[in-house]
Amino acid sequence: ISFILFFGIMLGDAGYGSVILIASLAAYIKLGKYSSMIKEWSFLGIWLGLATVIAGILFNGFFGDFIPRFVYGDATKALYSLQVGSIHLPIDALHKPLTILVITLLLGLAHLNLGFVLAMYQNYKRGEIKAIFKEQIPWFLLQIGGGALIGSSLLHIWSLSPLMFYISVIFTIIGLIALVLNNGAMGLFDVTGYIGDWLSYARLLALGLATAGMALAFNIVAELIPTIVPYVGIVLVPVILVVAHFANLLIQALGAAIHSLRLQYVEFFGRFYEGGGRKFVPFQIRRKYTEEIK
Repeated sequence: ISFILFFGIMLGDAGYGSVILIASLAAYIKLGKYSSMIKEWSFLGIWLGLATVIAGILFNGFFGDFIPRFVYGDATKALYSLQVGSIHLPIDALHKPLTILVITLLLGLAHLNLGFVLAMYQNYKRGEIKAIFKEQIPWFLLQIGGGALIGSSLLHIWSLSPLMFYISVIFTIIGLIALVLNNGAMGLFDVTGYIGDWLSYARLLALGLATAGMALAFNIVAELIPTIVPYVGIVLVPVILVVAHFANLLIQALGAAIHSLRLQYVEFFGRFYEGGGRKFVPFQIRRKYTEEIK
């Protein structure tokens, strides 16, 4: 599920998502009955397309700014305008990147902590209750205590009462001590490693901006072509739009898939996954006696 969610956010364009969705539906219906592999991959493509369409609607992307620029006649307009409580939709990635950055980092925090919860469940199933208090609980304490202190003292997002301040300090100290007891002094570097893993989720914003920026650039070029090349330029506009957006879709979809997989295998699985099996031994010849034949 998280792979699909992250893919949709990183591609983040309803137009591109529609292409993936339609192509996947066609493959599923027409070709799925002939090949189980095509059926499975097209089924995944349907979900990836849906996620991308939803993300594009939320983040104001439909082949970049195609609709505002060529349909509304005003590139500064949004696809639509909707007020949901205190949130105004859509949230344009190019104009409000910090808002989307906060959203992506919150998603990353939830994703990493889900990994800790799964690790706790694994330890519980194995009967290793002590490991839960040694390996996972300290991280929760450190995040709660350290996060509260950073938000209050450094970022000034909120203010803590004296009681909450002391509780946050205690949680932070307990978490740090537990890391040192488990891994020695090098355990402190686990904190910087965790922060690095968390900040890796900023790639959700970065790839979304890349998709939107490239699509915007192609639309601007297509809009300028008729004035640069009179008469013939009008014929070239649809060709340029189709070729450019198709190329952008291929490149950005590949990037979104790779980076979404990376977030699963490196950041997420690193919290709980333990490799098993036998140690790999390369094929080789073990000689005891060698006779040289002339």
